[in-house]
Amino acid sequence: MNEFDIIEKYFMPLAAKAGKESLNLRDDCAIITSNNQIVINVDSIIEGEHFFTADPPSSIAHKLLHVNLSDIAAMGASPKYWTLAISIPKNRFINEKWLKEFCYTLENIQNQHNFYLISGDTTFSASNLILTANIFAEIPKLQAPLKKSTAQVGDAICVSGYIGDGYWGLQMRRDDIKNQNNFHISIDDKSYLINRYLYPQARLELGQMLITAANSATDISDGLWADLEKLCKYSGVLGVINAGYVPLSAAVQNISDRDKIIKSITGGDDYELAFTINESKLADLKKQLTVNNITIPITKIGYVEKAAEQDYIKFFHNDVLLQTSHKGYNY
Repeated sequence: MNEFDIIEKYFMPLAAKAGKESLNLRDDCAIITSNNQIVINVDSIIEGEHFFTADPPSSIAHKLLHVNLSDIAAMGASPKYWTLAISIPKNRFINEKWLKEFCYTLENIQNQHNFYLISGDTTFSASNLILTANIFAEIPKLQAPLKKSTAQVGDAICVSGYIGDGYWGLQMRRDDIKNQNNFHISIDDKSYLINRYLYPQARLELGQMLITAANSATDISDGLWADLEKLCKYSGVLGVINAGYVPLSAAVQNISDRDKIIKSITGGDDYELAFTINESKLADLKKQLTVNNITIPITKIGYVEKAAEQDYIKFFHNDVLLQTSHKGYNY
């Protein structure tokens, strides 16, 4: 199939519900208008760097959108439109069966979160598959967005979900591809962790509730340590974290590794939200989550203090200050 066949058969249907904004992908640009603030992000995922060649197309599509949606969630925004740039390796694993599963997954995610493709670019490469999504989201005109630079002294520091699942899932996925068995855990635990790596979940609904409750937020993509340190640095504060409070899933708790905590908080691929909030608002936030049937656990792991010289984050475990040269993923 050539570029235009692929666009017409697989990508035009993704734009069908976007209405006039997409111009049905027949023009080289899209047109959008809004009475709200527009929040824009862009992220790429690259074969061999962010996903394995052997990963299913459903996972690659899911990861492409959810790693971008995770940034949108961290600002409390609602996605509206997106663009796709895809560079397809010539004469390799991309065929019609692959494209059908890939686009079927994209469509399901679009329908679930009510945002649609409006433009894109399709090219062919001599090497790796490279995908880039650019998401346009909205925040009400008078609503302040969540940012990394607005944490307040005295805030509680909280995280959603469980930390470390994505990192350990990556290690086990790599083991499977190499036909190795370096982890002695149950089949169920291994399956759970690999699935968490292959299919991360952006916390959009939580972010949309945090925008009126929290003072600052970030998604956790590079690692809890690295991402919280950036938030505290940009806010000019010190984050004090009790690593023993960091929530680990039952599957991670069952892993036998003496450096489990350090690896879990520096590994990345979590796509949970870390946020700071006035302690007096925390109970009400949890109540509102329950009312809205949002079952994601929220855990307080620390608090915000005044910055001390160049220290922006401190992790303690059993009253011992943790030290590491590797705080998170870095290209």
